[in-house]
Amino acid sequence: MWWPAVAYFASDIALFSADHMFGLTGLYLAALWVGVISDVLGAGAAVLLLISWSPAAGWRRVSRLRPLRVMLVCSVGLSQIASLILVFTQHGKNATSETSAIAGLLVGLAVTWYAVNLRARVLGGALVLGWSTATALWLLAGMSPWSAIGVLGCILLATVMALALIYMRLPDTPVSELSAF
Repeated sequence: MWWPAVAYFASDIALFSADHMFGLTGLYLAALWVGVISDVLGAGAAVLLLISWSPAAGWRRVSRLRPLRVMLVCSVGLSQIASLILVFTQHGKNATSETSAIAGLLVGLAVTWYAVNLRARVLGGALVLGWSTATALWLLAGMSPWSAIGVLGCILLATVMALALIYMRLPDTPVSELSAF
């Protein structure tokens, strides 16, 4: 569930460089720094988790794409494209929210691609399920006012969650299906 913090860390960089911290001072600036430290620690935790479970998860190159894997990656991409449209149409133009939306798309696709390339499908599905749950909660919290594209993004994220649960129930990939790479 810490993978969205990677996208938030990218938006923190934009917040400092392009938006100049929105001119915050006092307690608001202190709260911003706590959020930035949280994003850095969350991104670090996600990377450390990935490194620690790599030997057990058995990352491998996909020998061929199966329909469920493709549906999972495409539904993640579509959900994040809906979030991009929401940010660019609903929110005021600022580099922080735009950077967060673009980084969210890239992080979502990278996490999902990594997950479908794990031999242990339960771990891969759990990875996508955690990412999609955290992303859906942030989308719901930030969607004001409600819009059709925001609701579509939520529906697509619910689809990602359902596909991740189905993916987790499949048997692990046998070594004979792995590619030679």
